[in-house]
Amino acid sequence: MVQKVTQFKIFLSSPGDVLEERDIVRELVKEALPYSPFVRGRATFDIVSWDDRHAAPGLDAHLTPQEAINRKLPKPSECDIVIVILWSRMGTPLPSEITREDGSTYQSGTEWEFENGLNAAEEKGSPTTLLYQRTEKPKIDLDDPELHEKVEQYQKVKAFFEHFRDAGGSLTASFATYETIEAFREVLRQHVDSVVSGLLGQGYSEELGVTKAAVATMLAILKEQQVPPDQLEAKLKEIAERHLELTQRLHALSKSNDEPEITKRRERAAEAIENGDYDRADELLAEAVAIDRRAIDDQQEELDRRKVSAAATIGQQGQLERARLNYLKAAKHFAEAASLTPASESETRLGYLTEQALSFYDLGKDFGDNSALAEAIDIYQAVLTERTRASEPLDWARAQMNLGDALSALGERESTTRRLEQAVEAFSAALEERSRERFPLDWAATQNGLGLALWRLGERENGTEKRDMRECW
Repeated sequence: MVQKVTQFKIFLSSPGDVLEERDIVRELVKEALPYSPFVRGRATFDIVSWDDRHAAPGLDAHLTPQEAINRKLPKPSECDIVIVILWSRMGTPLPSEITREDGSTYQSGTEWEFENGLNAAEEKGSPTTLLYQRTEKPKIDLDDPELHEKVEQYQKVKAFFEHFRDAGGSLTASFATYETIEAFREVLRQHVDSVVSGLLGQGYSEELGVTKAAVATMLAILKEQQVPPDQLEAKLKEIAERHLELTQRLHALSKSNDEPEITKRRERAAEAIENGDYDRADELLAEAVAIDRRAIDDQQEELDRRKVSAAATIGQQGQLERARLNYLKAAKHFAEAASLTPASESETRLGYLTEQALSFYDLGKDFGDNSALAEAIDIYQAVLTERTRASEPLDWARAQMNLGDALSALGERESTTRRLEQAVEAFSAALEERSRERFPLDWAATQNGLGLALWRLGERENGTEKRDMRECW
């Protein structure tokens, strides 16, 4: 990709009360901007100023537009950028023969320069006009013999900027305000960098097949990411390729969705990307995602409601099979109900798991199926990993009681004492919440289970002293 060197003309317009600002403009354009990594070797700059105090001898600070034409100086309309700065003075009035098309006169040469550039931009799209107002209050000596003239000039400046506000006080045109010289330096640099990037983008636009605005955005991205100068063109081409691919995909994606609001936002996002407005594109895509998410949430809510309903019905099937003493079928129904129950309904799901464990317990206890008792134990232990004492103390105690029953039943059939010892631990844990004072019936049932487990455990301990069961009753 070869970019030719472009020469830009920058017209500087201001009365004589902003000399520091004019010097800052010249310093930026002549000493800083040409050496920027994004500009070096791609552009040169000339400053045009009819009141340039550094210009060649013979250039009059009060040069009129017609005199400038006679001397073949470019007008603002013939430049690429126009910078207009105003503070306390509007400038020197023009001769009466210089008027607008409607016959009205200009307050000063600065106003003529501003409107000349602005009118050209409306007709042909250039130059870009940057207007600045210094808001610091000017210091005026009350004994100054030119006091009246200075106040009048200041009022003209205020009136000039008031033209950019409607009756409600809202701005109808864009201009930047600043209070200090340093503030002006910073805002000017940002604005000129942006405009120059846009102007340079014109050369890349046709070659890359993207809009000028998109090129300006890409150049801003390269600058923000501090891409080294020797990689600029390669990275610019890379971004442009992704840019084109992205817009094509968005257009294709829009056709694949029947949701009008999503389609509309995707298409608008593609247009925003084409115009270099990546921030707006991101906003539109986020809106499209939000629409889908709301639909997903609504559908998920309905789906969860259906799952809860189906699980409740399946749970009743499980209860029916328990009534028929078909404990294995009942356990399968309760397992299905638990797996179908949404995670948000954790208590309901744990309830089905408990019913599943009870079914296995009944199967093991009534029909001598030790593997069913082992299944019941595993399920109760799994329930206890979720149902904690801190969050649900009574349900936790009930689960410990159920676990103790299953462990005791299986331990009674095994030759080792491990299950019975675990049963004693489970019953003892349950009693930490099932106190005699608060829950006398539950306490009694748990004490009974504990006593039986201890009795059976004592019977297994050959050669040792029998346990005293009176502590349990």
